[in-house]
Amino acid sequence: MKPPWGFSLPRHPGQRYDLPSSRVLSRALRHVRQLAAVLPPAGAPESGQAMAQTWVSDLVWFRLAEDREMLPPRFFPDHAEGLPALLAEWNKSVGFPLFHPDFYSNLDDGKERLLAWDRELHRRKFWPKGMPIALLGLLAQILPQGSRSAGRSYTPAAIRERLLDWALAPWLLKPGRPFTLLDPACGTGFFLLGALKRMIAKEEEAFRARTPLFFGPSGRPILSSVRRFELFREHLFGLEADEEALAVARRALFLVLLEGESLLQGTIPPGRALLSNLRSGDGLVDRTIALQEDLFRAGGRPKIQPFFWSDPEQGFGRVLSRGGFSAVVGNPPWAALKGKRRRPGYPPEVVAYLIRRYQASSSRPSLFELYLRRSLEFLAPEGIQAFLVPARMVSSPQFAGLRRFLREQGEVLNLHYGEPFPGVPTATVCYRFKKTARPRKTYAIKVSDAKGRTSSLPLRQFCAPEFAAKRKPRELELEPILKKIEAAGKKPLGEFLESGVGLIARPGKLFAHRQSPAQRGVVRGEHVHRYFRQGKSYLEFTARNLAGGTRKLQKLTRRDRILVRKTGARLAATLDDSGDLVEQSLYFLHLRERRLCRGYDLRYFLGILNSRVMSFYYRFRLAERPGVSPQLRKAHLDRLPIPALRRRDAAHFEQHRQLVEAVERRLQAGEAAEPELDTAIERRVAQLYGLEEKAFARIQKSLTEPDA
Repeated sequence: MKPPWGFSLPRHPGQRYDLPSSRVLSRALRHVRQLAAVLPPAGAPESGQAMAQTWVSDLVWFRLAEDREMLPPRFFPDHAEGLPALLAEWNKSVGFPLFHPDFYSNLDDGKERLLAWDRELHRRKFWPKGMPIALLGLLAQILPQGSRSAGRSYTPAAIRERLLDWALAPWLLKPGRPFTLLDPACGTGFFLLGALKRMIAKEEEAFRARTPLFFGPSGRPILSSVRRFELFREHLFGLEADEEALAVARRALFLVLLEGESLLQGTIPPGRALLSNLRSGDGLVDRTIALQEDLFRAGGRPKIQPFFWSDPEQGFGRVLSRGGFSAVVGNPPWAALKGKRRRPGYPPEVVAYLIRRYQASSSRPSLFELYLRRSLEFLAPEGIQAFLVPARMVSSPQFAGLRRFLREQGEVLNLHYGEPFPGVPTATVCYRFKKTARPRKTYAIKVSDAKGRTSSLPLRQFCAPEFAAKRKPRELELEPILKKIEAAGKKPLGEFLESGVGLIARPGKLFAHRQSPAQRGVVRGEHVHRYFRQGKSYLEFTARNLAGGTRKLQKLTRRDRILVRKTGARLAATLDDSGDLVEQSLYFLHLRERRLCRGYDLRYFLGILNSRVMSFYYRFRLAERPGVSPQLRKAHLDRLPIPALRRRDAAHFEQHRQLVEAVERRLQAGEAAEPELDTAIERRVAQLYGLEEKAFARIQKSLTEPDA
């Protein structure tokens, strides 16, 4: 859905991460594979894989520690022999296992490759100056057994810093005030790292001339590790269901907490805060759950690890007893709880419980909605919630209940759209919310985007159930045209035509050429163009060859239908009476058998669907990301406004007849049609909607603008 105030959401091509680390990541992956090939200890290949990943990750950690003057240069070659004892000593000092000393008891099989990896880490082209600690989290995500499988991804720095600006603002204005910040799905610790660095920088600025400071070997004033641990223990908290990701977060934060202090000469302060403030567990499920215990067990081991929020020892009970967290920040998981892309691990009974527990959308429940609702329960009065979520949270009717819930719990202060998030196809929004006991009934939400544009969104519009109600388009001049189209097309397409989606074939079962007589023709999106169809694929229509979509042969082969392509810069459709199967990249439309539809011809609807008027309306009223080959949703297709025949108006019936005849001529011409045929149809459709020449010219221009 387009942002409610009308800013277009640009596409952001380019590298996936905004860190100077792509070469290191690719080389690390290569070394892991090569090491794992020669390291299957005790006949267990997966343990060889784990050991290889540990070695490669540890050397990156050592290199980051060297940059921060915690270890001497070329640490690994000089200390490889005594590494098991040294790592065991560090674990003992910290108070929990940061490393695996037993993995280094026998380096014979991989020492040479590790030395080669260490040499690469000291080459400038692989390791530029200022390599960030966040590299550890990226490395954990790309490795074969990393945390990407759990649906986590690196949050770009611009998004992370904006959310931290909002969340930390109260503490940065007054550092001495009580303040606690929670990341309820902290992953490998990106947000906590950023928050800790900001707090340390603020302390160094405020106490530059006082005793907690000492000067490191580089001459730069550095806050003592004791004070750093105090800051972390007092203010920062994280929860994560993936223990491997949590271990990476602890190792990364350890580098920040001890920066500038020698690990070989100094005394390492106890790191209990890294245990007590960073907890493992599922924040959505607590011990009050009213389900049988066996729902959480698989093979005698816990399948879901409930988190005891109010427990003072195992949870965050001490913070909650003081009123809750001052701020909740992060990028919670977006995975679905139902459908093909649902998150693994939740049985259907637990999904049903979570939907009831959090009053979430039951049609397509998403984890981010549950995390949003759950974290508000632990937010203190006047506390700030700052999350990155899909933009549909603001505009989709699916989340109308969530928006009303936010209105009841406090005030949405900011919405920020359009920040680059390479690798994520969904439009995103950063939002800031303030919890308050007496929220205002009317106010305007501040809205901005990555290009620096600002606007506002009335609360009533934010809470409207249908597509955020009357959205402002990208340019104010387009709004009258859109309203005129809606005024003429008073009935949605779905009242005239029944729509359906094609079949989903299993991989490798669709063929470009017929392989056997049992195969049927299949029409796909690539075969459909405006007013003609070209080519087909082939499939044997059996249950084992189908993965989803429509499975009823009668529906898939029905004749007298319109086929509409799902993707493309403009809508594209054609008539089809071939009886071929329809694949999932197409929608099929049939005239409904009801009184309303009497007298209508399919070619009437085909002319409207292929017109610039309808593509304009779809892209500027319904499409989520205008200008980026948006995928047409069935709900949007069914909502397209269609002018109904005025049965007592002879002139209107004549317009219908003329459009049908023009479309028929265009169908007969096929691929070789003259442009004049398309122009004639376009103008007849414009007349149906009462659009004058000036408005039609503006529609044509808007569809060719690069930011459309």
